[in-house]
Amino acid sequence: MALVTTSSSTSSQAALEAEIEKIEAENTANYSSKVSTFLNEIIESAINGWTQYKILPSLTAAQAILESGWGTSTLASEYHNLFGIKGSYNGQTVDMPTEEYYSGAYHEIDDYFRVYASDSESITDYEELLSENSRYSNLIGETDAATAAEEIYEDGYATDPDYTEELEEIINEYNLTAWDSLAFKYSGTVVTTTGSTSTPTSSTSSSSTSSSSKSYTVASGDTLTSIAKAYGTTVSAIATANNISNPDYIYVGEVLTIGSSTSTSTSTPTSSTSSSSTSSSSKSYTVASGDTLTSIAKAYGTTVSAIATANNISNPDYIYVGEVLTIGSSTSTSTSTPTSSTSSSSTSSSSKSYTVASGDTLTSIAKAYGVSISTLAKLNNISNTNLIYAGTTLKI
Repeated sequence: MALVTTSSSTSSQAALEAEIEKIEAENTANYSSKVSTFLNEIIESAINGWTQYKILPSLTAAQAILESGWGTSTLASEYHNLFGIKGSYNGQTVDMPTEEYYSGAYHEIDDYFRVYASDSESITDYEELLSENSRYSNLIGETDAATAAEEIYEDGYATDPDYTEELEEIINEYNLTAWDSLAFKYSGTVVTTTGSTSTPTSSTSSSSTSSSSKSYTVASGDTLTSIAKAYGTTVSAIATANNISNPDYIYVGEVLTIGSSTSTSTSTPTSSTSSSSTSSSSKSYTVASGDTLTSIAKAYGTTVSAIATANNISNPDYIYVGEVLTIGSSTSTSTSTPTSSTSSSSTSSSSKSYTVASGDTLTSIAKAYGVSISTLAKLNNISNTNLIYAGTTLKI
């Protein structure tokens, strides 16, 4: 299939194809015929998924591998359904047995699954499903493989409590983040690497003294929200910098100016603000299009409940563009855990406990304590990881 790139340059596309061929050769040399054949078959479609839909290639590949058993399952080999997507596709469907995990155990059920004409058609449909379904909106533009593996499970794509760990093992074992790097390189995506984790940032907060702004060329499937998230800025900031009157309308090939030498870190939610949590006064943040309390809380290293309490918000699912929120205060000294009440026990030699607050998810708690979702689920006998209750005391 033809590769889609944001550049019209033939030489750029040729260079991308050459790098893909290099990875394919390495796959052939390092892995078995079954493994290398499958990897080489899906790599172009996976990279296209980032260019067109901003779905991380490593996530696409890992899910295809896990769901299809390297393309050997009956659903994959006979019906080209690599992702176990249920329903019908262009009127085509097949009834097959499958296993679902609920009530603490696996159960076999029969269900209808989509049927495709080819594997590439299956990959495209999967990428469109994630990009068009608001349930998976947190995956659009996500550049960190580990985070994507957690989010796809939290979003309810699969019921297996070990799903995230299995995806991460596949990504690491087969170096699928190299596919991500390739996609970023040829799509104009700027990713700053800190330690072993790659996070999207425009560097306006960590290097606000930069003498020049950056530019980004709009690709198919981009929105101002996804671009703002990738660069750690806001929709309104990009719209203002580029004189965009309608933030819902941008076009493929449009070159956007991102950030400037006069921008400061206090106008956008980025992780850099967590280092200033000992500030003697609270911060303020103006809600931009696409923001949620969860995304703002994550950016500032605090919790949804803390922001809701500080701003007298009765319904944390409702905030409006232009609303000015108070973030943190002089008494907030611990931003690495969901609430300050549990941080004092962090030096305990035994297992910790955490009381679930309104707005918490297993993913946010797992991230705060540096453990996996599946570990929390097993420790607390949680059969449905998408359902936890405020007031529940969890073992960490």
